[in-house]
Amino acid sequence: MAMRLMKVDHSRGWMKFKLVYRKKMDEQQRRKDQQIWAARFMSEKLTKLGKQKAKELDDVREGVITRIQQRFRSYREDMIFDRTYPLTSSMMARVQSAKVGQVVDYSMQTVSADDVCHLSLKVNADKTKDADTKVDSNDTNGPSGNNDKAAQLNQAFEKWSKDKDVLRSTSPGAQLPHGSPQPSG
Repeated sequence: MAMRLMKVDHSRGWMKFKLVYRKKMDEQQRRKDQQIWAARFMSEKLTKLGKQKAKELDDVREGVITRIQQRFRSYREDMIFDRTYPLTSSMMARVQSAKVGQVVDYSMQTVSADDVCHLSLKVNADKTKDADTKVDSNDTNGPSGNNDKAAQLNQAFEKWSKDKDVLRSTSPGAQLPHGSPQPSG
């Protein structure tokens, strides 16, 4: 106190120095306390994790399914509220309608294996070859990869044509004439 009164010019600088020094020391102490607290927190967290048992596969699967169902229900409710959900609340699922005994009509149309292979292999090969000839007439760089694809499709169709009798004899419905229903049982 005596110094403050005797040397006023030095007193202001001394007081400012003292405050800056105290602030710096408090900051260092706070940093040390934070480090100690963080170390304790991490050690407690690690001991808890070490003692925890991992979730079983069934529990994880159940949790995922439950979350998906909850989110879907929430989505469905929101869409119904906005009147944009495609199915109304009066509609029943197929399983529910079957349990109730609701009569439902359906029809089914089939295509023979020959027709499927002809459509998927032979026709695609011809289309690929036609597209390649159009491109080749405009392109002076040489043949494109479509010729290879067309050749592969043609080879696959030829292989099917050769092997279809063998494949039919090994299928379960080979003895039935085309178009007749299979016996149930």
